[in-house]
Amino acid sequence: MVAVLSAIIMFGSISLIYNAFSISISERTKQFGLLKSVGATKKQIMGSVLFEAFVLSAVGIPLGILLGITGIGITFTFAKDLFTALWNSGTNAQLVLRISPVSLLVAAALGVVTVLISAAIPARRAARISAMDAIRQTEDIKIKAGKVKTSRITYKLFGFNGMLAAKNFKRNKRKYRATVISLFMSVVLFISASSFTNYLMTSTSQLFGEATYDISYTLTPDQQTDEESVRELLTSIEGVRDSSYEYSEMGGGILVPEDLVDENYRKLLGSSWMEDAVGATEGEKLLDMHLIFLDDASFTKLLEDNRLGVEEYTDTDRPKALVYTQGKIFNPEDSRYYTYDALKEGSFSAIGMAFKELEGAYFTGEVREDQLVYRDDNQEEVLLPREEGIITQELELGAIIKELPMMAVNSMGTDIKVIYPFSARTAVLGVEEEVPVNLYFHVEDHKAAYEDMSLLLKEEKLSYSRLTDHGAFQEQDRAMVSVINIFSYGFIILISLIAAANVFNTISTNIHLRRREFAMLKTVGMTQRGFRQMMTYESTLYGLKGIIYGIPVAVGVTYLIYRSISNGMDFAFYMPMKPVAIAIGSVFLVVFASSIYAMDKIRKDNPMDALKNENI
Repeated sequence: MVAVLSAIIMFGSISLIYNAFSISISERTKQFGLLKSVGATKKQIMGSVLFEAFVLSAVGIPLGILLGITGIGITFTFAKDLFTALWNSGTNAQLVLRISPVSLLVAAALGVVTVLISAAIPARRAARISAMDAIRQTEDIKIKAGKVKTSRITYKLFGFNGMLAAKNFKRNKRKYRATVISLFMSVVLFISASSFTNYLMTSTSQLFGEATYDISYTLTPDQQTDEESVRELLTSIEGVRDSSYEYSEMGGGILVPEDLVDENYRKLLGSSWMEDAVGATEGEKLLDMHLIFLDDASFTKLLEDNRLGVEEYTDTDRPKALVYTQGKIFNPEDSRYYTYDALKEGSFSAIGMAFKELEGAYFTGEVREDQLVYRDDNQEEVLLPREEGIITQELELGAIIKELPMMAVNSMGTDIKVIYPFSARTAVLGVEEEVPVNLYFHVEDHKAAYEDMSLLLKEEKLSYSRLTDHGAFQEQDRAMVSVINIFSYGFIILISLIAAANVFNTISTNIHLRRREFAMLKTVGMTQRGFRQMMTYESTLYGLKGIIYGIPVAVGVTYLIYRSISNGMDFAFYMPMKPVAIAIGSVFLVVFASSIYAMDKIRKDNPMDALKNENI
């Protein structure tokens, strides 16, 4: 990741500095020719340009380091609460800015290398030009017969001024290419940086799941009260927005028709030892099951949200379950996370299966001659016939839902969630007994609500050790996302400034170097309106060329970023369209703004003074 960031920043920096030196050397071509005419060698010319680059580095790099330290210091000052929330350890830890001399030296060395690389290419080009060609400036503009010819369509569509703009591109290809390359690189940099941020946020959101509740409480059977009473008690405090409760059973399986199981899920799941243990036949697939009994009010709301009939699912004689089949699996073979949707469709009958629990013994998972092998506390084998050791229950499964209710679930696992109303517990399980119930609360202020709930539980002489403030843990996750956002958008702003400065510098300097040309056009009668039309056409062509070349390359770079960041995560390649739209709009905005600024500066030039000035 550090390599990707460094590569993008160096790419933008080299582009900016290269264009600056290229334009500067182009402007001083005649000066280099005069130096050569009085005996300056190629080595001296190149050394002069590189020395100039080194002097600029000696000023710019320390200033950049100082501004960088100041910027990160300001960021830490304003974001200190977020960083403190990341640790959430109950200590008085403080975020202190410490400057590493090694990091400063590495940054300075990268800066010097970037500048020298950027300056070396135009320096070598300047050193190769002969003295006479440099004085005459024949290398700057080369015109061959027929090369500047424009089509009649251009003249008909854009008139004489548009034709002049088109001819300028053809006669001055070096400066034209420099401008287009600046725009091209700006588009690539901005879209690549934005894509990097988008993919980073996507991978982060996969790791940090957002819980739908803030506080949970586990009510055990020994507390001599029922779940509805505790729910009413804890929702009486101020700031409770929603609540629910449920009882869960895990560790069992559900036998379903194999043709209803998603093929990708089947590949990820592989074969299960439980299938052999329960004696699954061909055409059947045993899936891990999380059996949930949700309070009736929340279950009814869930049915209404999914536009399902309440009577169909709450029939006391034959209740029907809602099914949630999505989740994540970590595949150790390729060290990647995969999202899955276990079932293709719902609404079918299935068989729930679990292994009988023996007092003082545990099931080993081994089946020997149609008998289940248990071991007791002394590691002695206890054999139980398969038909006695496997508990089965008929389950009627209904529709598949896409969102879970407010409750605790493990998103990392292979189980499917089978949800019944709480009142159907006895009908489904076949037994009536007191069970531990988990209650969940969504509140406005988790800290205040946690304190108030603790006091209420103490007053009612109920255990408060099972009350958990999940909002505190969620604050950690949100703080991590916020910190990533701060640095990501800071990175985008940095890249955007580099790109905008690159384009502005290139276009405005190129226009400045054409002052004599513009003065000549004024002397032959071109009006201000004509100049505006010509520059509008040039700016439009610059923008279109930069976008046409930049976007395909940006797509390629984005794909490489995707391959780098998605390693271990499961999400498909996508092209963030918002940054693409912003890049297109920004290109034309910067191009036109640069042209207007530069033209405004030379608008009041006296044509005769500009024509006499040979240093332009």
